[in-house]
Amino acid sequence: MTPPRRRTVVAVSVAVEGGLGLLAVAVGLAADYPPWSTLRWDVRGVGTGIVAAVPMLFLFAVLWRSRHSPVASIRNELEQRILPLFRDCSLLELAAVCIAAGVGEELLFRGLVQGGLTSTLGDGGALAVASILFALAHPITTLYSIVAGVLGFYLGALWLWCGNLLTPIVAHSLYDFVGLTFVVRRC
Repeated sequence: MTPPRRRTVVAVSVAVEGGLGLLAVAVGLAADYPPWSTLRWDVRGVGTGIVAAVPMLFLFAVLWRSRHSPVASIRNELEQRILPLFRDCSLLELAAVCIAAGVGEELLFRGLVQGGLTSTLGDGGALAVASILFALAHPITTLYSIVAGVLGFYLGALWLWCGNLLTPIVAHSLYDFVGLTFVVRRC
């Protein structure tokens, strides 16, 4: 089977990931809860997001090097599913996909779901629900979903701690970019 054309993969990826953000905005407007309400564009939010990506990237590096069978299955799935799709992409194209994922997924899972449920479930309950949904949205393998849930919990706790949605957006985007670039360029 020949891999899809690079431009199509990038366009579809950006549209799907960006579409999650548009969905969050539409639902937020309909529910009178704007998911961007805590999004502030400032240097501190960007800097904190960059620093916050480091532990996630450390976890990625540890898992990538693991010889444990369930972890190896994640690596194999990434190499078989992701590598063929993004192998020929430029760094700019990879960055566009990763920024769309960071913005779209954070608007949806942190801004809309977690933020919207906080008044009903409290911080902890909303964080748990958003993390579980985030895990379920990443069904590559069971372990991958669990890792995604842990990362979703981390990003949600980060948002609670700093109060600025920009911080998890930057952390998520940077994590995705470094991880995806590593997988694509290494293999």
